[in-house]
Amino acid sequence: MHDHPNANSPREAIARMSRSLDMSLGQSRAFLDEMMRVAKNESLHLAQKQLDHANNAFTQFGARRDIAGLIDAQQEWAKLVMQDYASLGLRYAEMFHVLTQRIQSQVQAAAKGLAEEVEDMRADVAAQAMAAAHAGLNGGQNHAPVQ
Repeated sequence: MHDHPNANSPREAIARMSRSLDMSLGQSRAFLDEMMRVAKNESLHLAQKQLDHANNAFTQFGARRDIAGLIDAQQEWAKLVMQDYASLGLRYAEMFHVLTQRIQSQVQAAAKGLAEEVEDMRADVAAQAMAAAHAGLNGGQNHAPVQ
């Protein structure tokens, strides 16, 4: 059994568990906020790249006078757009993979802490029950039996 200050009551154990869960939720919230900031920045970066690609494509469209040149410029533009979206998809996949791992480790840590708290509470209740039973056998007096 773990020695915890003020671990005498189930109420204190529940309060410790609650604080632990609050801390875990706070960490998850901070990480999600960071992910949202990164996603926003990535989206803005992608939009800027798309504008640059479009500007370059329209410049090429104006410089080319034959159909083959226009088709080449259009295909290059489409290729760059697809590469940008594929790259962004990979970055998002990695970000969600990291998120999943972090949340999984936090849940495992919280579950382990909860299991330890429950075991401590069970041991405390068992010890209190044994003390009460012992006191009841001794006629309500809490002293060692005479030998």
